[in-house]
Amino acid sequence: HPPNLGEGCDIWEGYFQSLRPGQWKPYIKIDTSVSGMMKDLNLIDFICDAVGAQDPRDAMRKKMVLQRMLCNLKVATRHGGFRRVHKINNSARKVFGQPPSQLKFKQEEGPETNAEEYFMQKYK
Repeated sequence: HPPNLGEGCDIWEGYFQSLRPGQWKPYIKIDTSVSGMMKDLNLIDFICDAVGAQDPRDAMRKKMVLQRMLCNLKVATRHGGFRRVHKINNSARKVFGQPPSQLKFKQEEGPETNAEEYFMQKYK
């Protein structure tokens, strides 16, 4: 298991290798490297780990930290039988912290609705 950096990140170790021509024979060059990478967790667990909270409700009290961490993060969803990757963009800053009943949007087919009604209809 990779070492933990905190705030939802791990250290990943790796290496680069290349073959270099030498004067009389080829040389193999091997460089080691480390990099900080986001942990591969579900979003709720990532949020709790990132802010050091045990309960997601405790994590929501740190909205400004979460907004900064989640902005431009790629999230994979697996509902409806399909896997999709979404990027959390800057518009998340406007809606972050609003309850689903207040988050309104226009559907492709149908009237304007809010997130709560949409998911209740879609996944009865």
